[in-house]
Amino acid sequence: MTHKPRSRTSFVLAALCAAALASFVLAIPAAAKESKEAWKGQPEFHQGESRGYFIWGDDQGWHVRWMSKGAKHTYTGNVTSDVGLDKFEPVSRDSKDFIKPEGSKMIRFDARAKEGMDGFNFHASPSTHVLRFELSIDGANAPLEEVKLGRNKTRATAVPVVINLGGADSNTKTEASTNADKNKHKNKTKHGATPATPATPATPPPK
Repeated sequence: MTHKPRSRTSFVLAALCAAALASFVLAIPAAAKESKEAWKGQPEFHQGESRGYFIWGDDQGWHVRWMSKGAKHTYTGNVTSDVGLDKFEPVSRDSKDFIKPEGSKMIRFDARAKEGMDGFNFHASPSTHVLRFELSIDGANAPLEEVKLGRNKTRATAVPVVINLGGADSNTKTEASTNADKNKHKNKTKHGATPATPATPATPPPK
């Protein structure tokens, strides 16, 4: 059985497909990098426009808001950090809402809302590595489409929302570099150390 040689067109199509795949793969890291900062900037919204959570960070600190339109809902959860949280400020329309710090690394809330917007503000330490937001509506994890981040109201990819601020990566890199330098110095001392120069004998004094 004879095989027909592949046409020039087949080779061209294969090359185009390979180029398209390579472009897609190269584009993935850029998109992932942008998503790490999806929380930046205050969103534009109107009180009562929709149900759900809004989370963002800016020069004024961190902000958590929840909104309800027409029907009463219960919003519960907490924010935790590996480092202390401070400058806590509640933003609540109902005196019965519970929104308070618990210790130095957690803010807990339990609030009811039918209309309008409630929430709180806080500051995270510059050395903070991770912020974790546990968010519930009516006793269940908040739906992803009802948790919006940053200026563009980017939908959360998971609940709890975990925001890595990069400090942990920096520390890991520094520690790895330090260990590498130590090993390099140890190997150099063991295998490549320069032998000590013999001491020059003292010249006897003239008789």
